[in-house]
Amino acid sequence: MFLVTTADRRYWKAGEKILFLGEWCKLFCDREYWEHLPHDTLSFYWNDRQRLYRDYQYVSVLYERYLELLAQQLNRAHATHFSLRYWRILIGPWLRFFMETLFDRYVAIKEARATNQITGTWVPEDIAGNWTPNDFPNFLKWFVADEYNQYLYGKVIRRLGGIPYEIVSSEGRAKAVSHGGTFSSRVKWLLGCCSRAVPDKFNRKVFVSSYLSLRDQIKLQLSLGQLPYFPPGIILDDLAYDAKRRSALFFNEGDDEFEVLLAALIPEQLPKLYLEGYADMHKRAMNAYPKKPELIFTANAFSENEAFKFWTACQAEAGTKFVISQHGGHYGTGLWSSTENHEIKIADTYFSWGWRSESNLNVEPHPVGKLAPLGKRKKAHNDGPILWVANTWPRYPYISMSIPVASQMLTYLDEQKRFMHGLSQSAGDALLLRLHPMDYGWHAKARWAEWFPRLKVYQGPERLSQQLLGCRLFVGTNNATTFLETLAANIPTIIFWNPDHWELRDSALPYFNELRRAGILHDTPESAADKVNEVYRNPDLWWRQTEPQRAREVFCAEFAQTSDEWMKDWRRGFAKIVAP
Repeated sequence: MFLVTTADRRYWKAGEKILFLGEWCKLFCDREYWEHLPHDTLSFYWNDRQRLYRDYQYVSVLYERYLELLAQQLNRAHATHFSLRYWRILIGPWLRFFMETLFDRYVAIKEARATNQITGTWVPEDIAGNWTPNDFPNFLKWFVADEYNQYLYGKVIRRLGGIPYEIVSSEGRAKAVSHGGTFSSRVKWLLGCCSRAVPDKFNRKVFVSSYLSLRDQIKLQLSLGQLPYFPPGIILDDLAYDAKRRSALFFNEGDDEFEVLLAALIPEQLPKLYLEGYADMHKRAMNAYPKKPELIFTANAFSENEAFKFWTACQAEAGTKFVISQHGGHYGTGLWSSTENHEIKIADTYFSWGWRSESNLNVEPHPVGKLAPLGKRKKAHNDGPILWVANTWPRYPYISMSIPVASQMLTYLDEQKRFMHGLSQSAGDALLLRLHPMDYGWHAKARWAEWFPRLKVYQGPERLSQQLLGCRLFVGTNNATTFLETLAANIPTIIFWNPDHWELRDSALPYFNELRRAGILHDTPESAADKVNEVYRNPDLWWRQTEPQRAREVFCAEFAQTSDEWMKDWRRGFAKIVAP
């Protein structure tokens, strides 16, 4: 059989039976083409979720070792002597995500090779630097794209051997994804210029991507005796690839086949900003942000804001306190999360939304600033829609969190269909399905239009908070942020998900069990549909009963804590952190 690794049909060979590497190859919009081809699809190896968790743990251990090795290499390359924490802040997000991505591509090719049925495959040309990302945001955009994955699978096939391949000429080269030239980024740049005119003494505590409303952030800064500060936006141009400098990055081949592959690809795949563009970005970032803050606070700039990471890493080296606030759901509840681990490790203090960690004493519960703007529900909206919010995940696998992975999205969609089939006609007529704005090639809107032509579906720019405040009942389908918002706002809420795909940590189970007993959380779509049928005409009548309210209050105290005095609580927390 001819191996097809992605949905890029330029690398499909007609006239021979095909083995699709995974469901990610088979786009819904192309089904009239591929359905008529003779083909098989490789079973998804991570349907064994215990294996998935073991692989996550394996990569976690390996990541720590390679982070230290790469930190040593970069200190040598830049003639610096920064600590491991400095490099964890700067390159950690990319290195972890790249290792998880590459490990999956490696496992997939190994599984395909083990079938002993592959007669050949096509791979793209391998030209040094063509698929080296500019920075981490560039990598994240490529990671979900067919072209980059075609290249990455090709690299693995070439390295591992055992699968006959033919090189197919690719057109052009990859382009760095610009994320600095949009209108909004220009506005941020102008605001940042204005902020630089503010003396540093009025910016001792710097807030960047705080997840607070503009009004709340201004109020908080004024209450701290500061002037409102808007972080600068730094525009990054495409950087040149320097093969000579990269040849100096060298890793001894590791203990197993994957480490050999990893050691070969890190020097090529390391984003150019961390090598070729390092000196320039370091200088620009240090000039753009306040010189000597006593505290830096963010909710998510630690990930994709490269200038912020350069500046924060240096300030943390000098003793500035780095505070990160939880910025969404799954934290404190999911069985595993490399993002949560990273945030807690790089922060001096981590503001959770109520939960504590036995293994990480720097996690401190604080009332949630992000949930405050939604407010409390003041009246019932029994003429509003049942707002059903669906999610979407990338087609290509990654193992960062205990969530559905890759082709398990199809199982998730099937569960949503089962929920719809379980509703009465009148309940179905009241539904409004809100789709995630990122589709990742699943063509969810087209699927729903085919499955249920009468279903009202929304996929657009209206803020979710506006739809939530006007709905009669919220139906959530994943362990993420939105159901925390609705519980905190006391909006009638029913949630359901497959517990086999949303593994929870032991410390969180008692709280979710309380939601189950109260009829809020359901393990099957049929059970959730039955509950909706029971309560949808007047959800508040059920919701205001003792059991749902008690379960909600206990859960929110642990995972979505709110307070009218949250700003005062934060000020006390900051004062304690910077106290001598």
